[in-house]
Amino acid sequence: MKRIQSLSEARKALTAARRSYLEDMQWLRQKYGIIQEPEPYAVKTVLLAALAALEKNDLADLQKTIQCFNELHDQVLRYVVWDMLERTKCGLKAIRQSDPKGFQKKLRLWNEASWEKHGWRRPGTFRKYRRAIEMLARI
Repeated sequence: MKRIQSLSEARKALTAARRSYLEDMQWLRQKYGIIQEPEPYAVKTVLLAALAALEKNDLADLQKTIQCFNELHDQVLRYVVWDMLERTKCGLKAIRQSDPKGFQKKLRLWNEASWEKHGWRRPGTFRKYRRAIEMLARI
């Protein structure tokens, strides 16, 4: 994340972080029927911190809040990918004997999606999670 220098930049970045999170949650719900609800305390903590930072009009607090929003977003998507990896792994085990060619094709997709998930500290994390979810949905 680039260093934010002004309050207006921080407010825009906070709005962008919130929008990105909501867009991904809507995308999961509409495209895959996944309604991922993080722990209520996690959402409440981030929202209260955002409100307090906006009320105080403090740049440092806004920067911390942006980071918290991005971390919440990351945690939710990481969990969705992990859950899909686990569920599809069970499905792959089931078709291993009955359809060896299909198994190999799907295993390649599964491995690629798993790689996307485990590279989560690289830049473009949210995009990589989305790509992993799309791959797993094809299995």
